[in-house]
Amino acid sequence: MKRTKHLLLTICLLISTQAWSATLVNGIYYELIYDQYNGYHASVAPSPSGYTGNLTIPISFTYNGITYIVRLMGENALQGCTGLTSISLPATMADSPKTKDCSSLTSISVDASNYYFSSKNGILFNKNETALVRFPAGKSGNYTIPSSVTSIEQDAFSSCGGLTSVTIPSSVTSIGQNAFSSCGGLTSVTIPSSVTSIGKDAFKGCSGLTAVNFNATNCTYSSSIFSDCSRLTSFTIGAGVKNIPNRIFSYCSGLTAITIPSSVTSIGDYTFSGCSGLTSVTIPNSVTSIGDYAFYGCSGLTGALTIPSSVTSIGSSAFSGCSGLTGALTIPSSVTSIGYYTFSGCSGLTGALTIPSSVTSIGSSAFSGCSKLTSVTIPNSVTSIGQNAFYDCIGLTGALTIPSSVTSIGYYAFEGCDGLTSVTIPSSVTSIGSSAFSYCYGLTSVTALNSTPVSISSDIFLSVDKSRCKLYVPYGSAAAYKAAGYWKEFVNIIELPEGSVINQTPTIDGALIEWQSAENATGYRLVIYTDAAHTEVARILVFNAAGQLVSQTNLRAASSTFGYTVTGLSSNTPYYYTLETLGAGEAVIISQSGSFTTLGATAGIVEPRRATVLRVYPNPTDGKVRVESGTSTSLSDQNGIKVFDLQGKQLLQTVGNEVDLSAFAKGVYLLQADGQMVKVMKK
Repeated sequence: MKRTKHLLLTICLLISTQAWSATLVNGIYYELIYDQYNGYHASVAPSPSGYTGNLTIPISFTYNGITYIVRLMGENALQGCTGLTSISLPATMADSPKTKDCSSLTSISVDASNYYFSSKNGILFNKNETALVRFPAGKSGNYTIPSSVTSIEQDAFSSCGGLTSVTIPSSVTSIGQNAFSSCGGLTSVTIPSSVTSIGKDAFKGCSGLTAVNFNATNCTYSSSIFSDCSRLTSFTIGAGVKNIPNRIFSYCSGLTAITIPSSVTSIGDYTFSGCSGLTSVTIPNSVTSIGDYAFYGCSGLTGALTIPSSVTSIGSSAFSGCSGLTGALTIPSSVTSIGYYTFSGCSGLTGALTIPSSVTSIGSSAFSGCSKLTSVTIPNSVTSIGQNAFYDCIGLTGALTIPSSVTSIGYYAFEGCDGLTSVTIPSSVTSIGSSAFSYCYGLTSVTALNSTPVSISSDIFLSVDKSRCKLYVPYGSAAAYKAAGYWKEFVNIIELPEGSVINQTPTIDGALIEWQSAENATGYRLVIYTDAAHTEVARILVFNAAGQLVSQTNLRAASSTFGYTVTGLSSNTPYYYTLETLGAGEAVIISQSGSFTTLGATAGIVEPRRATVLRVYPNPTDGKVRVESGTSTSLSDQNGIKVFDLQGKQLLQTVGNEVDLSAFAKGVYLLQADGQMVKVMKK
């Protein structure tokens, strides 16, 4: 034990000796330096007990017969100097002192012949007074920055606890990093429109700051400018401001309301994150993007959230944890993607959620924990549903239909949605993640529309009662499902009747409706309505047994799936339909109802000119596909094949009856040829 104490004492003595190895001359510690360019010179070093009173640094001193010029001020030279009241810099000094620990410092003076610095009223400037370099931390009261100043340097006012207000003139164009950080006595500040640059943490930790007038109209920002200003309650953004920078208000817990002017086009990442006191915010129609974590954890936000139609991008976790938001959520049709955790934990959002047809992907955990949503409508534009996307949305009830555009469902996507009673998985889905529908106790039916069972893991339907929940599969595929791993655990596997609708893909002015053929059918009738009550008829289409519009032939097609693209309808409009399978004497054998909403208007897709069944093979494909028309192996239309995405945008046009999709991303596309539209899935 004694030996251990001796070792500790020796180590402590060594550390103490190394920490204060600087040379003491006339009460000031120096680091002695020599180099071939500056010869012998010195840097002021820290004092073990801290400098106090008035510190006058000489031009030079002599030590061991050598004269050293004092040129530098060490990084930590004034660390802990709480008793220092004034400092005088020599003509040779090229460094500015770091004075944030000098809480009693009221004056910094400099020799008039100094090449780098000047002093005015005890405040340090650059030589021509265009940059304010250092404001003594012990000065108090109000201060007006001279109009000659264009730059407020890094740390210029840092830790000036006695400063209560500062006037920044319109000559200032830049405010440096930490320029006013930890100025606890500062209560208000106005940033003029002339400012074009604000450094990181410029006003961070100004705990007494309550009001800010922000008028910088063309400014580049760093992050966290006003973060941790816990008493900031009022912030006025000038009418010309275009961008609200990243983290500018993060964790300003006292901020209760803010008005964003119509000049603003973007809200940056983490802009209001952690502003738990914020109760309302109005986003103007000028805003096109809301950054990642922009309103993360704003638990005080209440009432309905209105996202304007100008917004095209909502960042990840943008509204995550905003548990006070209530009412229905409306996502505008301008939004193209919903990032991960975007609305996660918004437990107050209620009612039906309709995702617009402009959205192509739903990110991981996008709506997880939105426990009061009662239904969700996913459009045919969505190709992927991310992991945990609707995890624990226990309020979702009734039927869930996944559109035929979706190719993958992420793991845990709908786990815990125990209010769902049925789910329809389209034939386009090729991947279902583990536990995607686990703990969906309320499921009584699952419809899988792929004739070939998709490979799934044992926990996809974990805790779903498979003796009670029925599995509906396409006509003729029950045997395949009864033999497939984990699908076979469903006790009741039931084939859908012949003539069942297996897909509907909206287009700009209609929809592609696909159905299975029925063995005893003499024809089919498709009726399109404009109302859910099926009273206002928009279109009646009658097909023969071959799935073609009525003609003199009764030949049956070799394909077991028929399809037709209805056109000439209004864009961005809901429609309803019945598909009837007809028997002898046009008796209705099977009748099904459905609905679709046409896409927003986009140039490119034209109305088919004649009724001809298209055949596409192979489908799905990983490269080239061949398109044939009717009973012919070629196309009659000299325009060849056009390829569209699900939003109606033309991607490619080829001559002949083959098209190569090798370069296309995995997903669902529409092919148009001979006046008809047909869906193809790219693997």
